[in-house]
Order: sequence, then C-alpha cells, then structure tokens
Amino acid sequence: MKHLRRLLVAAMLFATVMMLSACGNKEETVTYYNKLEEEGVIIEEWMTLYAKGDEVYRIGDTMIVDYSSHDEATQEMMTELYTGLADAYKAVEGVECTGEEGEGSYTISFSFEVSKDTLSALSENGLFEVSEGAEAVSLKATKTQLETNGYTVSEK
Repeated sequence: MKHLRRLLVAAMLFATVMMLSACGNKEETVTYYNKLEEEGVIIEEWMTLYAKGDEVYRIGDTMIVDYSSHDEATQEMMTELYTGLADAYKAVEGVECTGEEGEGSYTISFSFEVSKDTLSALSENGLFEVSEGAEAVSLKATKTQLETNGYTVSEK
C-alpha cells in the first residue's frame, strides 16, 4: 500500500511537471498596431508575432504609408523610396516581401522565420532592430519594446 501511494504521488508529480512545461511552450500569436503621422505622411503598421513560449519563431509585418496629401513630385519620390525598401527586404534570404503602389500610398508586407542568419542579415541592412549577435527573439521583451514605442494590441 505504501509503495502504491509513492508510485501514485510520483505519477501525479510527473503529470504536474508535464502540464507546467506544456504551458510554458504554449503557442501564441499577437498583433500590434501603431499609427504615426508626420509632415503629412500617415504610416499604419501591424506587426504579428508568432511564438512558442517566450521564443518568437515567425514575424509578419504590414505597413501602409499614405502620402497622398503631398504634391505629385513628392509622391513619386516617396514611391521610389518605399519601392527600394521593399526591394531591400526581398534581397534578404528567408524574407518574403511584397510592395504595392497605390494612389498616393505604398503598402509593404513582409514575413520571415526567425533564425540567427535572417536576424543578422536584417540587422546588418538596417531593416530590423535586434541586439548584436541575437539568435532568438523574446516575445516578452518585444512586447515591452513595442508598447514603449506606442504600439497597442490589435484585433486584426
């Protein structure tokens, strides 16, 4: 009887540890939104973080830049600027990116699986801010950084 009780306690302890470790590796997807307006340019951005536990394994981002309040020459210059930015993302191995010109606007969408090589390439090209030598992205730290910079959780 005593032996059976110890076995039962050990089994319950094992089940509890397994449940706690499963909770720590829970899949989570969260989207953050930010809207900035500066000198007549409105930028809306949605960044989606896909994580397992605290480790972000995929990042997606959509940015809509509205510069329709500017004259035609400025709009052309802005279109060239954002086309170049989209091309820079496309040039990074592992990054999927589309850039689409609208009437007085430009939309860039990109996504990538988080890896040391991709993070390094994006950082070296000034396309994504990460700590030097980073091999992973922390969900908790990224959430804190985004909220500090005015992003809010989005329902999108």
